[in-house]
Amino acid sequence: MRQLAISLLILLIPVASARAQATAKATMGLDAAVLYDANRSNTLPGHTFWLQGGSAMVGVSLWKGFGVAGDFAGSQSAKISSTGVSLELLTFTAGPQYKWIAPSRADYYNSSLFGHVLFGEAHASNSVFAGATGPSSSASSLCVKVGGGVDLDLTPRISLRVIQADWVRTQFPNGTSDVQNNIQLGAGVVIHIR
Repeated sequence: MRQLAISLLILLIPVASARAQATAKATMGLDAAVLYDANRSNTLPGHTFWLQGGSAMVGVSLWKGFGVAGDFAGSQSAKISSTGVSLELLTFTAGPQYKWIAPSRADYYNSSLFGHVLFGEAHASNSVFAGATGPSSSASSLCVKVGGGVDLDLTPRISLRVIQADWVRTQFPNGTSDVQNNIQLGAGVVIHIR
């Protein structure tokens, strides 16, 4: 009886292992995205303008859709005020992400939704920022991004990011509140490494 139990256990280990690997493949993965971005931004309350640029994002699913993401974005505008002041903005953020994948076929997925909360740093240059000792041409700030998006698979390895929308908060010195609340909209291509 003991030998029968051991024999069954030996036979079931590879089956359980294969099943665990199949589940891990379905839930774990690495996504790399390249996006075009448009940012509705402001320097002072009531004064808004658009920045245009791009971003690169990497997301890693670790367990049942939960994972981490990192984002690097750059955008610019040649004229953000009537005086002709320009602005270049770089953000580096990372944080937790949740991704829900809608199954439709056995070999790959049709669509997925994701949401994230990212923290990091923003650096602005080629502009004018208020300061205690006078204006400066660059500044750095805390950056918070909260948002998400929708991906539609084109192939098992490539998806179209139909939309990514983020609320972006920065704290560059502006002589009043030192707070900027921006909306960043993006679309692009995602490569899946599963």
